[in-house]
Amino acid sequence: MLKLVTSKRLCPHLQEPFDECYCVKLSSQDIERAVYLCSMNFEICDIYKSGNGRTVGTRQSHDSITC
Repeated sequence: MLKLVTSKRLCPHLQEPFDECYCVKLSSQDIERAVYLCSMNFEICDIYKSGNGRTVGTRQSHDSITC
């Protein structure tokens, strides 16, 4: 297993992501979300906040995120 070593804060679920995590899917629509949310902004991610891999509310809130 590859270990992530970085001085930046990353989502703790990157090591063992949920099936719904953006970093698992990485479709063209989810790449920007994964980069933004899985890095220093994971606390605002609905998937992270749910703690079980199922989104809380809708993903619509992530559609307006720009980096």
